[in-house]
Amino acid sequence: MGVYAGLRVDHLTGNFHLPNPSTPTSGTLDADQALSVSFSVTAALSTHQHAFIQCAVLHTTVDGLRQIRVINLALQVTDLAGNVFRFADMDVVVAHFARQCKSIFNYCSDLAHVY
Repeated sequence: MGVYAGLRVDHLTGNFHLPNPSTPTSGTLDADQALSVSFSVTAALSTHQHAFIQCAVLHTTVDGLRQIRVINLALQVTDLAGNVFRFADMDVVVAHFARQCKSIFNYCSDLAHVY
């Protein structure tokens, strides 16, 4: 996961193993799995430029070929929160927050069980 200067990957959520902070590893990747990423702003971003995000997935095909799938995003920077949600895919936003709530709930229930 690569990000534009001024952005930082804050949190990764999904069905994967995390051997180090920047490399999620999964045994399988199909249409029913998703990786959710939270970003934080670490420096002032200009509204006259785009913020760039790049995500790459390295996988092996059934034939044993190694392939890379790359997704490049150029996101418009805005200073109005209303513009962010006006163009957002609300199904994705709700799914992201639901995954975060589930992980927090699991953490709290594990903590209560140990206590």
